[in-house]
Amino acid sequence: MKSLLILLPVVLVAITGLVLAIKTIQLRKFSVISRGEASTIIDRFILIISFVILATTILFDFNYLGYKAPVPYSDIDSITFADFRGLSRPGARFHNSARFATVSSEIKVRRAGTEYVYIESFFYPARSYVYYPNLYDNVLLGHEMCHFRITEYHARLMRKEISVTPGAADRKTLNSLRKHIVTAAAEMQHKYDSETRHNTLQEEQVRWQVRIDSLLTSLDGYQATTIKIPVN
Repeated sequence: MKSLLILLPVVLVAITGLVLAIKTIQLRKFSVISRGEASTIIDRFILIISFVILATTILFDFNYLGYKAPVPYSDIDSITFADFRGLSRPGARFHNSARFATVSSEIKVRRAGTEYVYIESFFYPARSYVYYPNLYDNVLLGHEMCHFRITEYHARLMRKEISVTPGAADRKTLNSLRKHIVTAAAEMQHKYDSETRHNTLQEEQVRWQVRIDSLLTSLDGYQATTIKIPVN
């Protein structure tokens, strides 16, 4: 949903621009406006869409120019810091250090026909950042990937809940379950960063890694991205 909201203003401006371009060509064809006036209209539109893209990038921390498709959890082992393509803010520091990163992950949920629900967790390269350009720190990468694993744990948890909830076929019930899971995931993400001090307390970091691995293993039976809704 967040990705759709991010892309919406750009899509709307692009559609508007297409309509404007067609109208401008038509007006020029019938000599209603001069070539100079047509050029002015096009130049103003280019300026507007550039502003919209820049504003959206700043507001949502989304890198359109370095866009890469979301990576599913099944490909987590392929992720490196080269995939963190978000725009870093100049001079940004954490605990007086530039050696830090931010990861963006999300659970996608949608009905798949009348009997199934599709649930999958994704890593978003264009919204994930590494603030030190040449950072090759496997320890820090491991910390960030634990955030992604927490997201996957909650995706599996949602699959489990749906598998035992006959009413999940109802849109309201499904949305309620999703909201509950997303809230729980956000709370665990915050607790993880708080207790590990963003990877600065190595003993806590190791403890959390073991905990997350254990939680994922406990839900190995819910790795499939499509789950059948139980019959009432």
